Amino acid sequence: MDYATMYGRILLGDPEMPVWTTEPEVTYVTHPSSVGLGPTNFIVEVETNNEEIPGGRIPLSDAKVCVKKGDEFHAYGYTNSQGQVKFKICPESKGDISVVITKHNYATYQGNCEVEPDIPYVSYMNHSVNDSLGNDNDICDAGEEVFLNMTLQNQGRGSADFVTATLRT
Repeated sequence: MDYATMYGRILLGDPEMPVWTTEPEVTYVTHPSSVGLGPTNFIVEVETNNEEIPGGRIPLSDAKVCVKKGDEFHAYGYTNSQGQVKFKICPESKGDISVVITKHNYATYQGNCEVEPDIPYVSYMNHSVNDSLGNDNDICDAGEEVFLNMTLQNQGRGSADFVTATLRT
């Protein structure tokens, strides 16, 4: 970053940074705390305080909601008049889904949703080749007899019994 750009940002601020024009309001967000692997509907609900009823809440419309999981998916939408937005997502691996909600003059919400399979979900982790009966170069060469060690991991919640694997070339 050159001097003029840095100086301009210090004096004028970053043009992408939202500026509050009043004290930011609080948002109350509801979304799943965990989801399974595969296609699913992911519903986010956003509410704010109802000034007419102490302690009451009302749906917040037109809040921008973004959901992201690494390089697997990234989607955004805006809440409707009921304060809801629905995403069709398809997590492919364990990890966290990041949920971020923004709206002018409202505090930004940042939360997570854990992706965990509800059923056994066995996946390949790594392998090693032992060709000590052949030329011992740890590569499967044509006509060579090898020992193939594979590591599989159950990333799901249930017990994975009697697991079989099919190898193809």
